[in-house]
Amino acid sequence: MNILLLTDNLLGVIGGTNDYVKNILKYIQNTDNNIVFIYPSTIDKSLHRTDNIIYYPIKIDSSLKYRDMLDIYMHIINTKLEQILSEYNIEIFHLLSGFLIIDKIDFNMLEKYNIKSFVTIHNIPPKECSKSWYGDNLFLFSFDQMRKVFINLRSYYILNKCRYTAFIVNSDYVAEILNKYRKKSIENTYIIKLGTNKQYHNNYCKYIQNNKIHILTVGGIVPHKNQLLIAKAGKLLKMRGINYEWKIIGPIRNYRYYNRVINYIKENNLDQNITLVTKADDLYIDQSYQSANIYVQPSKEEGFCIAALDAAMYGIPIIGTDVGEIANLVNMTNGILVKTNEEDIAKAVEKIIKRANINGDYKNALSREYSWQTNVNNLIRLYQNSLSETTDK
Repeated sequence: MNILLLTDNLLGVIGGTNDYVKNILKYIQNTDNNIVFIYPSTIDKSLHRTDNIIYYPIKIDSSLKYRDMLDIYMHIINTKLEQILSEYNIEIFHLLSGFLIIDKIDFNMLEKYNIKSFVTIHNIPPKECSKSWYGDNLFLFSFDQMRKVFINLRSYYILNKCRYTAFIVNSDYVAEILNKYRKKSIENTYIIKLGTNKQYHNNYCKYIQNNKIHILTVGGIVPHKNQLLIAKAGKLLKMRGINYEWKIIGPIRNYRYYNRVINYIKENNLDQNITLVTKADDLYIDQSYQSANIYVQPSKEEGFCIAALDAAMYGIPIIGTDVGEIANLVNMTNGILVKTNEEDIAKAVEKIIKRANINGDYKNALSREYSWQTNVNNLIRLYQNSLSETTDK
């Protein structure tokens, strides 16, 4: 097959969506298909080939506002689209990431060349778009709530405007949300989960007696990740005499929210218990997973949550909320599902501490469900089936 892949992601950016794009490229490279991959670049790069993938960079001006940058990016792509479809005999088009551009591709041109088109929906705005949080300045919180109402209406409009052959999501959670938005048949929604490149670590069954419990949370510092809730749960644990160290690792995505979390930690004398690490390399993050006894993901909104999957690969029991893929990972690691309140989280931590052995062996179950190679094979099969349906007709 001749496949055109498109993303709005700058390849150097850190994040779950970017990992998805990079791993699709990594594993589709091992298949008998010809790939053209279009991506934005802030520097001049020439078209180049690696194995069966042609990398097709589009130069963008990073000084522009993000939406303006995307508009120009898509204008350039649509201007070149017919040439690309014709020159490379494209049969499949797949937008790997970019909710803000899902309605910007020239569907008329795709249909003119009988291209089967796919889009991966990682989550649907206003999910993961909050700039404020409960307990913030009332005016800012109210304004943010109104802003999200308009974002929600826009999402509804563009999801019903798009003319993709199929919608791909990474979790049952997002599939359920997507199908609430769309007026048309939901039969063309497919769940293809993410994978992991981490090697499974059993950690030889950690025991908790009188030692300090090590808790870990990984994710950007933003309201929907609920790091403030971690600080509140940590306060309860300290009041109850629990000897713990809670490490939060993640880049600052919202400075106002970061400052609120830091101030709460200081106000409640939690500096010796809770640490925020906003810059960390892969080695440091891996070492933090290896030393953790419990992983906590108290997110209000997630599309999947690759950090929780990474925790599962280290054999760590997960405490998490019922969003994204977290509930499934909680069940697979003998963890505890909680609501988004500090009391629930604190009680869950205490419950896991009381277990004699807080680790298990989940390798087989995780390997079956979260294999990049298997899931990319499923994606290729979906492409093939769509072309077979056209032939049958």
